[in-house]
Amino acid sequence: MRLVRIVALTIAVLGCAAVASANTIWNFQNVTFNRPGFGTNTITGSFELSTGPSGLVAWDFTIGGTNTQANHHYLSGGANEGSIFGGPSEVIFFNFSLNPGVYVILDFVTSLTDAGGTVNIAASSLICPGCGTPVGGSVTTNSVGGAAVAPVPEPATLVLVGVGALFAATRLRRRQ
Repeated sequence: MRLVRIVALTIAVLGCAAVASANTIWNFQNVTFNRPGFGTNTITGSFELSTGPSGLVAWDFTIGGTNTQANHHYLSGGANEGSIFGGPSEVIFFNFSLNPGVYVILDFVTSLTDAGGTVNIAASSLICPGCGTPVGGSVTTNSVGGAAVAPVPEPATLVLVGVGALFAATRLRRRQ
């Protein structure tokens, strides 16, 4: 009896703890920008979003290519690096301490969600200075090294299983 209660309580606690650690990592895939007469740049790396209101948690990506004005390594915690979470369909990264300052505005065709998937970069995105506009690309999640990651049970489901086990143990005890 006591074992069933301990298992039920453990499941409930783990289910609630999973809520606090549900960040989503978005990886850049084939993201290319072009500035006529200056060439193209690509973005490689990733950024991490919190499912809560705080938005951006961390980022580590590089813009590189022939439009050298826009080349920069964006790193959360880096000197004078900053970000603005404009909502689930826009993120902005910047470093204005450089001369000229560099920034990238990423607009997305659909909202970024903690459900993951693939979201295309919108035509309104920019990399500056030498502002290039997107040729194509997307951000993806729910994969590690190209392999799909198994979905994690929703915390509410784990809590319901724990409560159900506790209820069953209580009913069984009353019958005895």
